[in-house]
Amino acid sequence: MLGFSPLASAPLADDGVTTLTAITTGQPTLPSITMSEEETFNADPVTAGVPTVGSPDLTQDHALIPTVVTTGQPNVGQAGATQTHILTAANITTAPPTLQAAAASVTSVLAADSIETAQPTLGEPDIAQDHALAPTAVTTGQPNVGQAGATQTHILTAANITTGQPVVGMLLLNPSVGRAIHVVTGAPNVCIIAANKPNRAA
Repeated sequence: MLGFSPLASAPLADDGVTTLTAITTGQPTLPSITMSEEETFNADPVTAGVPTVGSPDLTQDHALIPTVVTTGQPNVGQAGATQTHILTAANITTAPPTLQAAAASVTSVLAADSIETAQPTLGEPDIAQDHALAPTAVTTGQPNVGQAGATQTHILTAANITTGQPVVGMLLLNPSVGRAIHVVTGAPNVCIIAANKPNRAA
């Protein structure tokens, strides 16, 4: 064991046994070091023969065991693709096609511009029509017509009338025909002449 006497020129010896336990240190901190080195080698000329390299025989065996890798959501940019297909068909023979009844509806809207035509010339038409109307028997009930009351008032206003000299033909009087003349009361210059059969009083 190391004594406590002053050190001499003799070799230092220790016969003790030192047992180290686990030592945990903190993370070392290394400062940034700048190093610059410049060397100049002055070699004598060296003459070598032709090197001989044998055929190497190299065999490698890699066993890769990856650990679990978790990545974020991939971001895939927009891809642009252009394809051109040229199809050349061979001769195809098919059976006669069978088509069902098609229902089609066509609506045409025609908008015409202004059209001016000359005066049309029409020939003389030859039209003959023959209508045969055969009415069926119609039986109605007895009509009921109410009493109708009608009143008419005529006001005649004559203008001045100038006539020429009247021409009266020959008057033929048959004395065998009896006549009755009576004057209407209240109407001056009005008389009624009624012709009666012979020998019969009016």
